[in-house]
Amino acid sequence: MENDNSASGTPELLTAQLIANEIMIRALFQTHPNQIQVETYLDRMLYQILAQPYYILNPGKSRELKVAIARIRAPGPAEN
Repeated sequence: MENDNSASGTPELLTAQLIANEIMIRALFQTHPNQIQVETYLDRMLYQILAQPYYILNPGKSRELKVAIARIRAPGPAEN
């Protein structure tokens, strides 16, 4: 039986993966008992990504990534 990976690179799948990653990181950031440790790892991850040639050569994309990380750090919606 062949493995069909034709959907592995579709825009829909990539978007779903990005959303799932953001939700997971946001949940960890908002609920982890050691906020300083999470902030340290989040900063480390951000700077490692920003050091990649794509982001160095595309400052607009670097700004977008920084905005996305800032959105993750923001508190979630207020509970009613």
